[in-house]
Amino acid sequence: MSEDIIAPIIYEENRVKVLNDLKDGRIDYIDLADWTFQDRFFAFLLGVRFFEICGASYPTPRKKEEVPLWFLLACKVQMKLHTTSSFEQLPGLLRSGAVLSRVRFNVGGKNGGFNNKNTKERTSPIHQDTARKFFKDTDPIEVKGLAQ
Repeated sequence: MSEDIIAPIIYEENRVKVLNDLKDGRIDYIDLADWTFQDRFFAFLLGVRFFEICGASYPTPRKKEEVPLWFLLACKVQMKLHTTSSFEQLPGLLRSGAVLSRVRFNVGGKNGGFNNKNTKERTSPIHQDTARKFFKDTDPIEVKGLAQ
């Protein structure tokens, strides 16, 4: 049996458990099960390969690509769609069932994510600091030049 088995991510409706977890402070992100405008728009962007197209010309500050550029751009768009500029909220956004089902990405286990460097189990495809540092290191003048 291979060790590369991917564990499924399961979402269940259990009001008593959710209320108890809320009271105990064990829930860090809540999302509606319905497709919101943000969900439909994000699905559209994925469907037309928007992030891959943008990534082809985006001025990356990295010599080595640990996390695909398209995914980092998708993270930033998710933050904008959910009206947050705080990278601390990114793991919660990325654990959203709506997002995970659209990018078909499983974050469970030690081998989840984009590389096999982690020794601890992942709770999100990338760490919030990975995205924060990437965008902090990106030259805003080069990005502005793309828009002109």
